[in-house]
Amino acid sequence: GKVPYPWQLDAAEALILGLNSVVIAGTGARKTMPFIMPFLRDKKKCIIIISPLKALQQDQVTFKFRKAGVSAIDINSDTWSLWVKRDLENHKYQAILISPEMCLEDDKFCNLLKSPNFHQDLVGLVIDEAHCIL
Repeated sequence: GKVPYPWQLDAAEALILGLNSVVIAGTGARKTMPFIMPFLRDKKKCIIIISPLKALQQDQVTFKFRKAGVSAIDINSDTWSLWVKRDLENHKYQAILISPEMCLEDDKFCNLLKSPNFHQDLVGLVIDEAHCIL
């Protein structure tokens, strides 16, 4: 494994404590690591990462989260189904990477987000690649 940078520990601590924070780091700076760290403390928790790029969602799910032993799914108009909704309701995933459109426009997902049963285990909502979202 790699030793985390102090800013990564700070970002992970903010997530665990439920604090708002902003992380600005360059490409390849291992920004995903702080999103994984809370699961080392509590495997039941989940995080939602809003990511505008499908290729980035798939890459992070496959090569970052799953490789680190974190159950993850990418959700967008191509992958959304009633099966996925049921899996989310059953807390199957720790990391949920979702497109902005799905997060804002899909009524079923929005209702799920509002559910007390769902958000009791939510450690944070992250906007990745925020400069792409207008």
